[in-house]
Amino acid sequence: MFARRLPIDPRNRVHSRFRGFIFSVPVLLAASFLTPSSTIAQPTEQRPSVAAAVDRQQGDNLLEQLTKERWDITDVFDEEIHLYLSQEEFDRLGEMGHSVRWLEDHTVEWVEWLEKPDALREKSQFSYPTFQEMTDQLNDWVDEFPGLIQVESVGQSVQGRELWFARITGPDNEGPDFRPVVSHVATMHGDEMAGTPLAMDFIERLLAGYGEDEEITWLVNNTEIWVMPLMNPDGYADGIAPNSRRSNANNIDLNRNFPSWACGDQDTTSGRQPETVAIMEWSAARNQVVLQANYHGGALVINYPLDECATCNTQCGGSYSADEPLLREIALAWARPNQRLSNSTRFTDGVTNGAEWYSIYGSMQDWHFRFRGTVEVTVELDNNKIPGSTLLEQIVLENRQSTIDYTMWGHQGLRGYVINNHGDGVPVAATVSVEGTEFNVRTDPVTGGFHRPLLPGTYSVMIQPEDTDDVYTFRNVVVNEGIATPRTFALHGTGYLDVWMIY
Repeated sequence: MFARRLPIDPRNRVHSRFRGFIFSVPVLLAASFLTPSSTIAQPTEQRPSVAAAVDRQQGDNLLEQLTKERWDITDVFDEEIHLYLSQEEFDRLGEMGHSVRWLEDHTVEWVEWLEKPDALREKSQFSYPTFQEMTDQLNDWVDEFPGLIQVESVGQSVQGRELWFARITGPDNEGPDFRPVVSHVATMHGDEMAGTPLAMDFIERLLAGYGEDEEITWLVNNTEIWVMPLMNPDGYADGIAPNSRRSNANNIDLNRNFPSWACGDQDTTSGRQPETVAIMEWSAARNQVVLQANYHGGALVINYPLDECATCNTQCGGSYSADEPLLREIALAWARPNQRLSNSTRFTDGVTNGAEWYSIYGSMQDWHFRFRGTVEVTVELDNNKIPGSTLLEQIVLENRQSTIDYTMWGHQGLRGYVINNHGDGVPVAATVSVEGTEFNVRTDPVTGGFHRPLLPGTYSVMIQPEDTDDVYTFRNVVVNEGIATPRTFALHGTGYLDVWMIY
């Protein structure tokens, strides 16, 4: 059960009064060493596919072959490839002459803290909520914070569990009529469970900090923040490690189930898993989400687009869009406040281009970027997929500022309203593109508002109203550092408009 009113570690520089809903009785822990509890994984009826490693020294083209055949790769090292296998697939690799082994399931209960690692600390243990506990807590917050949070189901899992999304934003009279949408989605892989407690902690800090913390109050008033604490409730299996699985109840990896741009997929929900459909339909209904963070586990890195190589089902050592500098900077917004991420010895500054790490096809972040014009990063929270209570606490604490800083990035770049210029100033539903960049954004048809993340600089902005071939070009549009100042783009009867048409 949740004991929600114990004090949080004061090292959290966002707001020291926040209470973590998943705290229980404090205990005294010696935190100078690691003691993992491990078992060798084996496929079961509950988990038909589990983690394994195959030695890549025995085949120069093994990675390329596994990619071409769409095996479920999860990490790539110089010596071996990690992937999820059924018993049949495990046996097949062995018959092909490859050295393959099941990986251990680790639950780490003790961790060396970065600050004063030899000290004894009074800690509070974290735990994983069941699906019902999570649901009850969301409903309790709706009662406790009316006007700040709404909770809605955007679909159901294979086994009929609701896919809850929490919407947090301030009262209408406390912010602009157009607020950029920033979303956080956790635990699309059911056995990467730390994201669910982190997402719930994020929701509570937004609610408890409103009116108390200046930064959070501004963020809530000016942003439409959506948080899905659990995308794969069937795989999560109520947070019970032996029963959790990566896939959904149909044994499908949801992060390989979205339309693939490199493989020529149509942007349709037809034939896709219900959890995938729920995200796709939710994103389309929001018109355009500026940023999304996707919480995973099994590595320690922030992975940004593109995951796919230009040629379907290949490995390419890196896949970079025209927006590469922007995407890396947005990823760094999450990594910088986290010491373990920013000090990574495996990934420079704790971030990586997806395909530079290893390419996958049908990922949620590439679908969002290519098909929806949304910048999404994959947040790999820790090398341990199911951390024990002490490490789980560290993961939540060390990512607290990152959740805020990343969401705040939804306010940097180009913000504007598109209206006609025929005397009535009616908002215009349109597509907004920027010369020399790769992805487009859409205006909100009700307000004409849009937000396009951009680095500081001078740009040419093209606006094309829906259902027309007309394109209006605004030249010499300056984007400054920091929070974007809204501008109005008035469409006149000519296709080329200088900056004086922006006010």
